[in-house]
Order: sequence, then C-alpha cells, then structure tokens
Amino acid sequence: MLVKDIYRLIDTMAPFSSQEEWDNSGLLVGRADQKVDRVLVTLDCTGEAVAHARQTGAQLILSHHPVIFSPLRTLDPSHPAVAAAAGGMAVLCAHTNVDKAEGGLSDWMAEALGLSFPQPLAGEVFGRVCALVPPLTAPQLAQRIRNGLGTTSVNYTDNGRPIRTVCVCSGAGGSLLETAHAAGCDALICGDVKHDRFLLSRELGVALFDCGHYFSEQIFVPHMAAVLRDAFLGLIVEEYDSKAFLTR
Repeated sequence: MLVKDIYRLIDTMAPFSSQEEWDNSGLLVGRADQKVDRVLVTLDCTGEAVAHARQTGAQLILSHHPVIFSPLRTLDPSHPAVAAAAGGMAVLCAHTNVDKAEGGLSDWMAEALGLSFPQPLAGEVFGRVCALVPPLTAPQLAQRIRNGLGTTSVNYTDNGRPIRTVCVCSGAGGSLLETAHAAGCDALICGDVKHDRFLLSRELGVALFDCGHYFSEQIFVPHMAAVLRDAFLGLIVEEYDSKAFLTR
C-alpha cells in the first residue's frame, strides 16, 4: 500500500481540513506515493522514535503531535524531520483534526474513564460532556483517572459535592472551564492546567482534574494502531511510547 492510502483513511475519520489554523497536521515528511508495509504509531515523532523506526524497517511514522510546528530555518541532521527524510521515511501527523473528531481522542479518553453518552461541549470544537454513573466524589474520580489513563499523579480541586456530569478534553483544556461550567458540568478533566484555572474552578464550584498532557493523549497510540490494523490486513503496525519524563 501507499502513504496516501493511510492518509485517506485518517482523512475520512478526522478530516485534515478541520485542523486548527495554528496546527500543522498532514504529511510533513516524504511522498504520498511512497510504499508502506510497516508503520510506527507514536504520540511524538522524536529522534528516538525515528531511530527505532529506522532500526525496525518502518517506512512511515504516524504521530499525533506534528514533527514540524515552527518553520525550519536550517536542516539540522539531528532534527527528527530531517533524520526521517534522510532515512527515507515518511511522517504523517494527525493532531487537532483527531482531537476534535467525532469518535476521536476526547471520545477515546471518555471511554478509558468509563464515562457514558459523550456529547460535544456546546459552543466548542474540543471537549465532550459525559455522564458519570454512578456519581463519584472527587477523590474517587481522581483514582479512576489514575487507573484509566495510567498516571500516578492527578492534581484536582474538590468542592465536596458528588460528580455526575463531566467534561473531558484531551491535551491542554483548562480554557474550557467556563464553558463546562455554563453547560452544567460538575467537573472538567484535561491536561496542562495553569494555577489560575485551579483558583477559578474553586470559585465556580467545578472540580478540575489535571491528569497531564501525555496521559490524556497517549491513548492515541493504541486506538490509532487498532484503526490501521482493522483497515489494512497485512500492514505491520508497531506502537511506540515517546514518554519523555519519569513519574513516581
């Protein structure tokens, strides 16, 4: 098969045209007519991921975060995009188009947390409003997040009330706090929450959970790998963990 076959599959489920203006999703390295029989799926196309793909013979790296965000002014051989090109590999990145897609990353996050009936957050392209049945306390929901997303640490606020309605947003979603409150949500679960957002959550009475950017989006890897395996029999799909930090 060809790179463009995989591009078309992702474009069907999460159109690349729907990405945010500031994003840089799409085929960023290589040619659309390049042959592929082995794919490496990862959250980040790091130098280590490129080296691993080269070692295992993958012709394509599919990553969530774009390997090129800012324009490259020099072609440094150590840059992952340059290294991939030098190794004859293509790099396809599916970022905000998958974040906002129906059946995409926020829906996968809701599924991992055992939340029911995910619906779009009114007035937003990101985020899903879900039911939590039965209701949980904030500490109980924090434990479910640890179990469901594999994180060892969750920062959260607790207003002391049962949580029945939850907004989830993969990645940095703290900006959705006011909208989630207006939608009647008891809690917001996301990553990369700033200090002022925690303070505001206490004033609004909305429990706010920061599970970390990585842990809210790493689920992209197994889910997207499963999509490729189901669609392309015979395609070798490997999952690669690009976690760049340690937790304890």
